Amino acid sequence: MSKYQVLLVDDNPVVRRIVREVLEKEADLRICGEADDGIEALDKAKLLQPDVVVLDFSMPRMSGLEAAPHLRDALPDACLILFTLYGNREIEQAARQAGIDAVVSKADRGDALVKAAKAFFA
Repeated sequence: MSKYQVLLVDDNPVVRRIVREVLEKEADLRICGEADDGIEALDKAKLLQPDVVVLDFSMPRMSGLEAAPHLRDALPDACLILFTLYGNREIEQAARQAGIDAVVSKADRGDALVKAAKAFFA
């Protein structure tokens, strides 16, 4: 079974740890790296070439929305998921325009994030 490489990008280490625990329960998902903000995400994405990037909406230095177009350029075939507390129609529209494939609320259960990642590769 092929494993999809996942880059977690969130400025909160507790959120990253929880997301890591949820995703690593899946046999076909593997965390290849973590980043604190969009700038670090760009550097790590170029180095690690992940299949999936889980991006927080609000981060210091560069937000998930700001990083998304750069990540899309660097990783044209990757799945970009915005993982946010701020789920509304405007955010979803801005995410799509930025090249993000899915928006998942942090208020949802962890399986919503897993489902979004796996749906991209189905």
